[in-house]
Amino acid sequence: MKITYLLILVVFLAGCATTPEKMNRLSVGMTKSEVLEAMGKPSSTASPGKGVEILRYREFYANTTYFVRLIDGEVDSYGEMGDFDSTKDPTLDLNIKNR
Repeated sequence: MKITYLLILVVFLAGCATTPEKMNRLSVGMTKSEVLEAMGKPSSTASPGKGVEILRYREFYANTTYFVRLIDGEVDSYGEMGDFDSTKDPTLDLNIKNR
């Protein structure tokens, strides 16, 4: 009987991708419905401004929260919570001087 429960658990967990793996399926410009198809239902949502929606996904194993920010219904940025500039080119902020 214990083996049956163990096999059911293994099959269930094998089919589940973790949140970080699902985040790799996203790209800027995706629609909300495409995000929901790739990621599933978010843990929570927020609307901090007109035309802006934040979808939050909680990774319980790593105790991490991920976000997807939608502007006017399309993905603008995504990543770990607090990293709202994850899709910007980091070299744009470099202050490099020629010597």
